[in-house]
Amino acid sequence: MLFRSNRIVARLRIGVRLSLGFGVVVALFLVTVLLATQRHSAVHESLGKVNNQYFPNMVLADIVVNTANANVRTALEILVSPSATPTAAHLKQLAEDRSDRAEALTKLEQAPQTDEGRAAVRELQALNTKANAALDALLASLRSGDRERASAQAEEALMPASDKLVESARDLSESYDSGIGKYTKTSIEATDQAPPTAQLTNIAAAKPDVIMEIGRAHV
Repeated sequence: MLFRSNRIVARLRIGVRLSLGFGVVVALFLVTVLLATQRHSAVHESLGKVNNQYFPNMVLADIVVNTANANVRTALEILVSPSATPTAAHLKQLAEDRSDRAEALTKLEQAPQTDEGRAAVRELQALNTKANAALDALLASLRSGDRERASAQAEEALMPASDKLVESARDLSESYDSGIGKYTKTSIEATDQAPPTAQLTNIAAAKPDVIMEIGRAHV
């Protein structure tokens, strides 16, 4: 039966054989296009998560870390200065860092988040309020000339509150970093598994005789 089929194929005109071969290639090409589209959707979704959510949020969390640390450094600089009095430059730096931190926290509240992320941002807001209150109390003591009290406030209130704020912000930043790694891995895997469409489209140009064989093999 197989021999008879082969003889039938052999008697077909060259045009018919080519049509059969091209038909098989076109069918395979359509399948690869469908698979490639699915993989592209997966890659697009993963990259969208990274670019629109995880990376921007990680940068904002890092701003919270950096500005909280900067506020503590500036406060300690004031304490160890000869006059222990905040200068205009000190106050400007403190205000800028607080403003940048407040803006970052507001953007984090408005950004796409998981439920855990939203809870973490609410915690950051509460910790930031405590750190700012401790800083305001320390500055009030310095303005009144009570360096000893200001030193105690730095050790007992400002530094512990800022440490908790920094620790929580770092944890949040690391969670965003883990999300970046997860979705980047997903994108790489989807790209690696994409079908080799180019191999099919190059068959006709590279080896036209292969088409003939495909036509014979699939009749």
